[in-house]
Amino acid sequence: MLRGYNRASLCRGCCCFRPSFNAKTTARRVSSSSSSSPAVVVKASSSTSANKIRMLTKKPYHEATLVAKKSKFVCKLASVSNANEALKFIKDYSDASVSHNCFAWRIGDANVRSSDDGEPSGTAGIPILNVLHGKKEKLEFDNIVAMVTRYYGGTKLGPGGLMRAYGGAVSLAFETLDLENDTQLKAAKVVVAFANVEESKDVERVNRTVQRFVNEERVQVEDKEWDEDTGGVSLELKVDFDAIDEIESALNEATSGRVDFKWFD
Repeated sequence: MLRGYNRASLCRGCCCFRPSFNAKTTARRVSSSSSSSPAVVVKASSSTSANKIRMLTKKPYHEATLVAKKSKFVCKLASVSNANEALKFIKDYSDASVSHNCFAWRIGDANVRSSDDGEPSGTAGIPILNVLHGKKEKLEFDNIVAMVTRYYGGTKLGPGGLMRAYGGAVSLAFETLDLENDTQLKAAKVVVAFANVEESKDVERVNRTVQRFVNEERVQVEDKEWDEDTGGVSLELKVDFDAIDEIESALNEATSGRVDFKWFD
């Protein structure tokens, strides 16, 4: 366990440590009188906090169709990392032959957007977005875009009918997902700190270990920092939840146990 953290802050239920100090961006050196006790650089920041996020692994999207009074509402769901990816998805998969390709996305708590695309105000984009908010709370879905294309069947639905249909199409898309095979819990944030890396082979072993997980798309390297005084290094990683135990074991083996982990929720 890294110094500077309260032992009682360990949360067994979600495999994370909660910092006992104010989590503003810091670089912290911890000295050691014994070579067996790591000298580390610990980074903690508000951006380091990350909740579990359920992402779609089905590519390029998951689709479901709701029929209301002969009109078809075709919903396409996809995982995205940012607004540019969401806009590109909407552009690539909109049907230009129809009038309404309504959409919403949710990327974290702050980056949200919705569009009625010509439908009466508030009857399409907001109902779609409301479902995305609900699925974040219930199933931890986030960083997701939903687009619903309407194929008119000849009967007007009215504002209430449109709201139910657009929201219902998105709900149906989520309901028809195979959570085990079509989705994955992602985005655990971790600081991996190890010390006294004096030989190039040590660095090579760690790099090879991390790169293997990166190649498998189970880990992303967010940041790397060296401490010239101690020879320690910290890696800030984004780790899939199903890879937590495996990467802990692999890095412990690569560093002969000279590694500490700090998980953030």
